[in-house]
Amino acid sequence: MSFCKVKELSFLDLSKNKFTETIPACLNVSSLRYLHLEGNEFTGFVLKVLSEASALVTLDMRNNNLIGRIPSWISSLSNLRFLLLGGNQLEGSIPPQLCYLKNVSMLDLSSNNLSSFLPSCLHKVLFGSKITFDDVTVWLNSYEWSSDYPLSTYSYESQLQIDPRVESYDATTDYEEQVEFITKSRSELYTGKVLKYMSGINLSFNNFTGPIPNEIGFLSDIRALNLSHNQFTGFIPTTFSNLKQIECLDLSHNKLNGQIPLELIEMTFLSKFSVAFNNLSGKIPDKKQFLTFDNSSYEGNPLLCGQLLRESCNNSSSIEPSSKPIIESDPFKDTFVWSLIASYIVAFIASFIIFLCCTDYSERLLMYVRAKFVVFSF
Repeated sequence: MSFCKVKELSFLDLSKNKFTETIPACLNVSSLRYLHLEGNEFTGFVLKVLSEASALVTLDMRNNNLIGRIPSWISSLSNLRFLLLGGNQLEGSIPPQLCYLKNVSMLDLSSNNLSSFLPSCLHKVLFGSKITFDDVTVWLNSYEWSSDYPLSTYSYESQLQIDPRVESYDATTDYEEQVEFITKSRSELYTGKVLKYMSGINLSFNNFTGPIPNEIGFLSDIRALNLSHNQFTGFIPTTFSNLKQIECLDLSHNKLNGQIPLELIEMTFLSKFSVAFNNLSGKIPDKKQFLTFDNSSYEGNPLLCGQLLRESCNNSSSIEPSSKPIIESDPFKDTFVWSLIASYIVAFIASFIIFLCCTDYSERLLMYVRAKFVVFSF
């Protein structure tokens, strides 16, 4: 509880411990800029006290046991740049309030129980845009414990000592921030200036459904997008051709169908690409960077074909089934035709009988029957 006496706490890193209880609700978070609680055993909901941390730049609570929904008050964190909540048990949909976090450059909600449709308003978040860095700067001064002082169990007689360089820390600057983010199928640590140019969304291993919003293709500065292991359906948006800076695009293990848009060859920086285990069909692009991807990028799509897969698109077993409509009989039309035929037959027989019985009108009836016969034949 003595944490609550700290008045200007800016950087708090308690990551990779075995804490089970959340930080005290009385903690003064008005000056808090970086909060790292990753890799503990925290339970319950996302800390409500953080709704008052308007200066927060990094919120890292990955790999805990958080439950409930992403809170709607998340929109109050207007300076947030790194929102990392992956590896928990969060559920429900992504609240539209998250779209108000325009400064976010890294969003990790992977490995949760999130579901429903993906909000199209995510394109309002400036992932990777240079505007993101105008107001929030991450400096290169590192935080560390001094090697001049041994660490020991806390007691009144011994206490942790901070490097003197950090004690002279200027409140107008920031510590060097380090953020872990999964891209290109591996976890990477981004620090300092490199961190300023990295941006990405990781929503993998959830239960999102419905089509991928076309608006996601408007995130022209994003560098990594991972939507794998969900339940997305529909087509791959052609608007993804606008992702000019993207280096990693993973859409594998979904229920996407249709063809891989040829427009994706415009993603010239793309080095990691996967649409494996979907329901895609047709010819895969065979130009530019798509010539560098191996078969693992496309496995699990038996209807895909192309030179890179050594599967001819002329092979009936490899191309998409014909979309031509199958002509089926119309019961109403058949009934009408047979009724009309029967009517003419009855009329012919009746006319013939009258012709035999009434010789006075035989000549006129004969002409009438002949006329009917001609019409029927036509």
